[in-house]
Amino acid sequence: MRSTNGLLLVATAILLAVALSPAGAGEEKPPGPFDQELYRLRALTSSTYYGQYAGKHGRPGPFDEALELMTSQDGQERRKGAEYIYYEHQKLADRLIEMVESKGEVQYSGGTRRAAAGMLGLLRMDKGIIALSNSLENRAFPNTFGGMDRFEPIVPIPGALISIGRPAVPQLVENLRTSDDWHMIDKSWKILSHILGGRERTLELLEKLIAREADPAAKDQLLKVQQAAIDHDEWWTDESPLY
Repeated sequence: MRSTNGLLLVATAILLAVALSPAGAGEEKPPGPFDQELYRLRALTSSTYYGQYAGKHGRPGPFDEALELMTSQDGQERRKGAEYIYYEHQKLADRLIEMVESKGEVQYSGGTRRAAAGMLGLLRMDKGIIALSNSLENRAFPNTFGGMDRFEPIVPIPGALISIGRPAVPQLVENLRTSDDWHMIDKSWKILSHILGGRERTLELLEKLIAREADPAAKDQLLKVQQAAIDHDEWWTDESPLY
């Protein structure tokens, strides 16, 4: 049984590696296997994942063997399953970040970038915080407004950072202090307001940041952000913190 599980796990790893392999140079968009992988990832985020995947493909999902190993009475077998899921999760984060950044030889479409950003948020992949934050810069993320569902969100970058939540706070604060792009600054404090829970908590944070800021330029910028937050007239004052 262990031997069979091992062979199936190796086969699954090979198939997943092929699906996630980088696209060739000069192509306008990722090759066909990515479309299949994106479908799998969408199914993975659903509470009915196993039924959906088996119904669509007629076979177990890619992580089923690893999850089966994790139910083993053997500690080494459980570790194999856990390590497989962990390292595939890291590889997946790297691929999604590559798509969001779209800086390599392959330039991904706006739809692909939106879908990748949405997936970073859905899976709360804090490894993608820097790439998502950089995408807040003006014109860094073209065609910002996308689809109408969670897999290709209307506002993918803010939505992903809000979903990731508190791990994104330090980077968002750094944007407020040091960015010279007002578009990024404006988006950053508004995202913070959703994570923290609205007007009162956002203004409290800004007051604390200003009080402890030693750099004159950064303090001046934080004061401008504070004033923008005070003047903002679209607050959800009854909003509770996400965490």
